Amino acid sequence: MPANNRFGTAISNFSYFGSFPSTPNERTENEFKNWMLKVSGTADAGWGVRVTPAFKTSSGFPYGRYFSVAGCSTTVTTNCSNYGTQLVLAESIGTRRQDNIVLLDFRVEKQIPFATRGKLGLFVDLFNALNSDTAVNINWRSGASFEKGTTVIGPRIAKFGVKVDW
Repeated sequence: MPANNRFGTAISNFSYFGSFPSTPNERTENEFKNWMLKVSGTADAGWGVRVTPAFKTSSGFPYGRYFSVAGCSTTVTTNCSNYGTQLVLAESIGTRRQDNIVLLDFRVEKQIPFATRGKLGLFVDLFNALNSDTAVNINWRSGASFEKGTTVIGPRIAKFGVKVDW
């Protein structure tokens, strides 16, 4: 793809009135989610322990199957595209939808006072507490790898830390 085409697409995708694709096969309609919900808060559990859950969920991205049309060459002269290999939508965007994404994160922190005004904070962060393995990127191209996940949400991760406030 020529640099000026990439620049033009980037500008149109971030324009004030939305995207204006130059061809219906650019697949630019997949950039926006239909809904998203975030809920978080902090609660004091007593004994200087603070718990902070964060719940995030969003709808899966809409998508449609596409296939590639080979460009013409010296050996291929029929059933080909005369302006290079092109990706053509076989189904309109929104025909299919990826799985919804659901994440739950936690932080548990204990504050321990020391000296005259200092505090020592011991904390544990738990990311992806539900251990969700939703595919966030999948292959849309027709063929054997259609709808195979290419990127999935990372596994459950715990992080331990210490912080000092004075």
